[in-house]
Amino acid sequence: MATKYKGILGEPIYKHRDCVRFLFNGKILEGIIGIVDSYGTMEQKEEPSYDIEVGEEVVLYKHILESEIICKISEEEARKEG
Repeated sequence: MATKYKGILGEPIYKHRDCVRFLFNGKILEGIIGIVDSYGTMEQKEEPSYDIEVGEEVVLYKHILESEIICKISEEEARKEG
């Protein structure tokens, strides 16, 4: 399950190219952070969010809230997701 921690604007926990496990529509996915939105997005300004690349064909999951990220993982784990 995703963390109950709600990130602080301007102070993201994760950085560009970190490999993470995250929750999306009730599914757990693994990928690599492509973009860090440190101050949230136009739609929400309560916590940092991330655009995360998943799979070898690279599907981009946009605006994933920091509170939806479960943990950091190894690059090998992130690359095998698809």
